Amino acid sequence: MDPKTFFVVYPSYMDSCKTMKLGRRIGIENSIPTPTVNDISEGLQILNLRHVIEPYKGYSRDITALWDNPGRVKVEPISDDGEYTKRSLLIELSSIIITLPSRIRRIEVIIAVEKAKSIKREEQLLIKKTQQLAITSSSNQSKSSTTKNKKKGKKKR
Repeated sequence: MDPKTFFVVYPSYMDSCKTMKLGRRIGIENSIPTPTVNDISEGLQILNLRHVIEPYKGYSRDITALWDNPGRVKVEPISDDGEYTKRSLLIELSSIIITLPSRIRRIEVIIAVEKAKSIKREEQLLIKKTQQLAITSSSNQSKSSTTKNKKKGKKKR
């Protein structure tokens, strides 16, 4: 078994958020949004394929993959009769990954966190607006009292 002959699978290969220039290898109809190395590993375990996770490797075509979604998976080639090509393996993996329970839970948590952040942001904006209204109304009252003094002709000392 020679590790040089392994298929290399980066998450960007199946990411529907990426363009072909950024490294997506399959069509957008078969791709999935933001797959991770762990998702790919779980899919390969379902297919009973031997693989190795390299979590700190980055995809050279996509600079953001070094920070946002690092890692790659090396998959042992199947057999000499060619049961899987790399492209068919990616399509099969994406169809499996989309149904993984751990991925569904992770996406639900991300959506809940984003919703909580937006609610908190709206509350902060509302508080800020009410504070600005209170400041402007108090400054309008002080301005009106100073203008009354000027109209009456009284001097300030």
